[in-house]
Amino acid sequence: MLRFIRRVHMYSGLLLLPFVLLYGLTGWLFNHPTHFSKLDSHWVDLADVEAAGFSRIAAPKQLANEVTKLLAEQLRAADPRSGQREDDFQILESQAPQFSRRLVGNANANGTEYALRVNLKDKRAEFFDRPPVTDLKIRPAAPFSMDLDVDSSELLLELYGRESEFKLQRLFASQGIDTGQVRVRGQAPELRFAMRYGGEDWLVRYDSRQARVRGHRLGEPLNEVEPRNFLTRLHLQHGYGDSLGARTFWAFLVDVMSVLLLFWGISGLLMWLQLKPFRRSGGLFLTAGLLVAAALGAAMFFYFRG
Repeated sequence: MLRFIRRVHMYSGLLLLPFVLLYGLTGWLFNHPTHFSKLDSHWVDLADVEAAGFSRIAAPKQLANEVTKLLAEQLRAADPRSGQREDDFQILESQAPQFSRRLVGNANANGTEYALRVNLKDKRAEFFDRPPVTDLKIRPAAPFSMDLDVDSSELLLELYGRESEFKLQRLFASQGIDTGQVRVRGQAPELRFAMRYGGEDWLVRYDSRQARVRGHRLGEPLNEVEPRNFLTRLHLQHGYGDSLGARTFWAFLVDVMSVLLLFWGISGLLMWLQLKPFRRSGGLFLTAGLLVAAALGAAMFFYFRG
């Protein structure tokens, strides 16, 4: 039995190798946005940061004290009988005041994308720029691109404008949820179909909410995908599509990989237990790994909880 487990462990490891490499590489790319990218970055001179006015931003503790001071003043002004005082608000030392994130700004000039990321605590700023893409063809709009007047079409009116929101609202009501307004999250469903027009084949995209028709020649890419973006999007891709295709098979492979990874871990434990000379040293590594994972997991839990 153990021999069979070892064989399956080995072959599943070989099967998982492309996915392990993918997730290992893309995990690095997420933490280092300039690596293998056209994105350039450099640290802004401290003098420029100060000249921009960031030196006038107080430390987190000073800002927290100012917030509590204004709280007391304005609560007292709203209700003079409350007798609110500044010392009624005490900043706890157990959780030092800090900024939750960096200040990020984006700009675009002459086809180049720029970004600034400022650490408000240390007054350090990092500058990013992505040079314009010059080797891509500018795709002209399809000759039939337009916003349709769908007032005469009962079929298209069923999804036009806020009709989808009204339908969702009624569906919420059927589940006992009485809500005043429902908003469609993200982009509205887009109807896509192939069509021949003017002697050419087109892929047509119809925005059901805005009745907007767009399209491009069949076979031409809709989006230009850089290698780095391709890999990171593979990492993030999840969920089964509504129709059979590459996305569905990718989701299936992710499920297979998840099962194999679980088996990989369990079978590795079983094989380690069979190696008596390595039980003690392996146990130390296993214990250390569990402790680090538990401590870091707890710390990240409280970080996400805020």
